[in-house]
Amino acid sequence: MENSFYSGTATVQCCEEILLLHPQKVIYWPARKTLFAADIHAGKEQTFARSGIPIPGGISEDTFTLLMQLVDNFGAERLIILGDLLHSTPVPDENWQQHLTQLLNARTQLNLQVIIGNHDSLQARGNTLKALVWKTEIHDPPFVYKHEPEPHDNGYVLAGHIHPAWQLTAGRRNRLKSPVFWFQQQVAVLPAFGLFTGGHLIQRTSVDRVFMIGTDCVMEV
Repeated sequence: MENSFYSGTATVQCCEEILLLHPQKVIYWPARKTLFAADIHAGKEQTFARSGIPIPGGISEDTFTLLMQLVDNFGAERLIILGDLLHSTPVPDENWQQHLTQLLNARTQLNLQVIIGNHDSLQARGNTLKALVWKTEIHDPPFVYKHEPEPHDNGYVLAGHIHPAWQLTAGRRNRLKSPVFWFQQQVAVLPAFGLFTGGHLIQRTSVDRVFMIGTDCVMEV
């Protein structure tokens, strides 16, 4: 862990397992060489463009490039997407699909599994994306991987869906909002990984642990 790549991570013990929370909004489980990311929302910029809202292209490609760089830097052998890989049903000319295929073809040993989120409709999962391994949930003791952050009888849940964020306030004009990792008693919620996603302010309880993401660090608040 001496590499500067790890310098901004926070370490959390969860269900007697060590998890690394990285400033790029992913969790790494060293014992299983598994990387977790949630809410990619690939193709969102194209969806906006088709609705007449001009958005710069290339956001989804940049998102996947960053994700695969994290896979490489961690040395991950497995990548779990905790739902909403897609934003809506893609059309064939969305270049990010070919870009993702090229990235995966360069990493044939990577075990990629995708939890189905509310944006990942059956129609959206067709075409070039049908080769991906789609799951409604995965039981991987001591954890359960789902999209929506609800407790599960079979283990501690890792989820996404709500794009959690926290706001620090120092007076009326000094506010800082940032994505967070939100650890509750039975569920942990990851921040949205996609570069074109927002955040939802959460309401924590006294027993929750919230880790706020800075430019190059993760700190508990």
